[in-house]
Amino acid sequence: MPVGLKELFTAKHVVPEAYSRILKARFGKEWVDWEAETLWKEIRSEFGAEVSDEVREKLNALKTHLTTTLFWDSFDVFEKTILAYNDRHVEPGIIQVCVPQEIAYGMTVAAGVRHQKKFDIEVLMYIRACCDSDGLVVFPQAFHFAQPEYKDEHLAALAKNVWAVWKPELLGKLVVPPSKEDDPEFIQLAKIHDIEVYVAEKLEHGKALEV
Repeated sequence: MPVGLKELFTAKHVVPEAYSRILKARFGKEWVDWEAETLWKEIRSEFGAEVSDEVREKLNALKTHLTTTLFWDSFDVFEKTILAYNDRHVEPGIIQVCVPQEIAYGMTVAAGVRHQKKFDIEVLMYIRACCDSDGLVVFPQAFHFAQPEYKDEHLAALAKNVWAVWKPELLGKLVVPPSKEDDPEFIQLAKIHDIEVYVAEKLEHGKALEV
């Protein structure tokens, strides 16, 4: 259901681009240069809203995303931005490790904030480490650019075969037969499916807010 602008600053699932658009319309492009406390004060004055902790973290990440290239250059900033865009609490100075679903959603909404740039190798290595921790070998479209070129012929064939099978039409419909539960291709297909479902549902929640 639609939310008012006041509720916007406590709601979850709001894409960062919506905040960027609304704050620029009310405060001009200068808002990205304000100190955090100034921004919270101006939002309180203009919208009558107390900004929730999750939204504060999202807005701080958005400001960094809009004014620097650290999202593409620093794995730490990349991680915290992805977490904030997913409405997760951010712990500065601690490696929190994103799951592939969060990276896929974060990358999807990040594309609406600024044109994508080339990622530094340390960010690519971070993404690969997150995927390795999750057992994900075949990366989804949202961050397929980070997938390594496998020298192992079995992994290379697995990635090729999974992408030959996966189609967007399978979203919400993929069923893994019991006989295939241990099949590497079906395991990877199921993981990609779960990632795409997460992204689609979170985007749908955001659209339902009609921001």
